[in-house]
Amino acid sequence: MDILQALGGAVIGFSLPYIVRFGKYVAYDRWREHRLEGIWHTYHYTEDNEQTVLRYEEWTVSKNVLGTLVVKTSDPQRPKLKYKGKLTSDGGYVLFEFRGTNHNERFQVRFWETVPGVEQILYGFFLGVDFGNRPLSTIWMAARSKKTDDEARPLLQKHASYLPEQIALRMTR
Repeated sequence: MDILQALGGAVIGFSLPYIVRFGKYVAYDRWREHRLEGIWHTYHYTEDNEQTVLRYEEWTVSKNVLGTLVVKTSDPQRPKLKYKGKLTSDGGYVLFEFRGTNHNERFQVRFWETVPGVEQILYGFFLGVDFGNRPLSTIWMAARSKKTDDEARPLLQKHASYLPEQIALRMTR
C-alpha cells in the first residue's frame, strides 16, 4: 500500500504544474490574445542555385492547447517547404525555433522584442542552412503588413552591418 501511495503522490506531484498551467490558460490566457499572435510576413536573403534571392514566407503564430505560442510557416514559391516551431522569450529577444514538417531541418531566428503597439516590424538573425545545405546566418525581417520586394530590401539592408575586423555580421537598430 505504501508503494502505491508513493507512486500516486509522484504522479500527482509531477502532473500538478501542468494541471495548474492548463487551468490558468483556460481561465485567463486562452481568451487574451498575445501581441505576437496572428500573421507575419517575413523576408530574408539566401542563396539558391548560386544566385542571391530575397525570400518571402508567411508565418502564423497561435497558441496551442497549453497556451504556448507556436508558429507554422508557408512559402508561396515552395508550397511543400513547411516548418513548425515554438516561441520563447529570452532576455529582450523572441526566439523562434523551427523544424521541417516533411524534411529533416532545424533553424532558429532571434528577434529583438518590440514595444507593443509601437513598431509592427521585427528584425533578427537567422541561423540555419541555405538551399545548398551550408551553414548560414542572415538578417530576417517579420512585418505585420505585406511588403513588396522593393520595400523589403532597404528595410533589411539598413539593419545590418558587416564588421570585417571581427568577421561578424551585426544587427543595428
